[in-house]
This record gives sequence, C-alpha cells and structure tokens, in this order.
Amino acid sequence: MEDEKLIECVREERLLYDSSHPLYFDSQQKVRTWQHIGVILKQDPNKCKLRWESLRNQFRKYIRSRRTVTGQSPSAWRHYDDMSFLTRYMKDKTRNTFVEIENEGQAALLEEDNMAIGEEHPLESSNETTHSSIAIPMRKSSNSKRRGYHAVESTSAVLMKYLLEKEKNEKEKDDIDLFFDAMKATVKKFSAGNKLLAKQKVFAVISELEEINLSQQCDQCAHFLSVANVHQHSKPTFSQRTDNS
Repeated sequence: MEDEKLIECVREERLLYDSSHPLYFDSQQKVRTWQHIGVILKQDPNKCKLRWESLRNQFRKYIRSRRTVTGQSPSAWRHYDDMSFLTRYMKDKTRNTFVEIENEGQAALLEEDNMAIGEEHPLESSNETTHSSIAIPMRKSSNSKRRGYHAVESTSAVLMKYLLEKEKNEKEKDDIDLFFDAMKATVKKFSAGNKLLAKQKVFAVISELEEINLSQQCDQCAHFLSVANVHQHSKPTFSQRTDNS
C-alpha cells in the first residue's frame, strides 16, 4: 500500500478527520467512505483505515518530539509535509503550548498530551462489505468520570445508611430480642426433626400464653366496666336532687 496515495485519498474526505464536518458522526457514511478509498487503492478498506490510524499516530508523536528544550528539531519525518494539513484540526485540550510549525510561518496551539485529530468511530460492517470491523478504543469523557464519581458516592451513601440503621436496630433490642436471638442460634444447630419439634412446642406454649393473656385482659375490661357502672348508679339523679331540695 502506497502511503502517499492513502494520505491524499483521506485528505479529500474531510469527514474522516474534521469534527466540525456535518457527517463526522455518521458512522455509516464513514464505512462507505473507507470502502470507496479501498476501491481506489485496490486494498481492503479495513487495512486502509488501520494504516491511516498508524500514520496519524506517528504524525502526533512527531509533532510532540519537535518540542525540545534546546530548540533543536528532530530529524524530519518523511510524511510530515503530506500530513501537515492535519495541524489546523488539532485541538489543545490540556495546555496552551505554542509550537513552531514549519511551512506555515506561524505558531499553532497544539495539545501536549492529548491531541485530537478527528477521532474516528470503529469501521462497522454493512451489507456492502464482508470485512470485519476494526474496534478503536475511545477516550473516556469527563462526563463519564463525573458519572462514575457520583455512582461511587451514591453507593457509599447507601452503605453508610444501612450501617447506621443496623446499629440503631441493634441498640433498640431488649431482653426479649436477645433471648430469642440466642434461642434462634441454638435451634439452627438442631437436626431437621428436632427443629420441627422445637417449633411445634414453642408455638404451643406461646399460643397457650396468648390465650391466658387475652383472658386476663378481658377480665380487666369486665372489672373496669363493673366499677364504672357502680359509680354511675351511685350518683343522684336530677329528680332525686330536686326532691331533697
């Protein structure tokens, strides 16, 4: 594959590297564009795309290597002149570092650590080609980092709430709670048959005591009603007070 021809073909298709292009985010159009380039070069579209990405990365590294402390320039990269058209599409995402760009006679703002030259989406498969797609790792955006931070923060808040509620519930336990917790731990060690027997006996005892407790409550209610009736009858009526007068 001739790199010069590939670079020239890509240069004519601005949607592959210019993020301001209306079709830059149209993945299907990019698939068709790479297929068209493959036809022109008589090469596999995926191989063309992969080779272009390699050239683009080499161009980035060369631009970075030109920023030296002593001001000395490294040896010229053979494809620099052909690919210099990309410099205007680079974005400075980290620092405003001025770098002298040859053949332009002006300073351009370049990114020091994260130059973006129209990041492309993976070449997707379509009905027009049988070539497998090439997956390109995408950079995580700051929004993704923020979402991850909020997710961790929310998880921590839920965990803290659970621990506080658990501690509160443990503090509110009385002697009955503690007794049955101890019994529960003991019963769990029994065999299946003994567990069933324990449940039956405990149920019988509690049912019997519940009936006794209910009977006692009814007796107390009856006693209160009786006292209230006696007190009511002991009060003189209006006619009795009138006669006494």
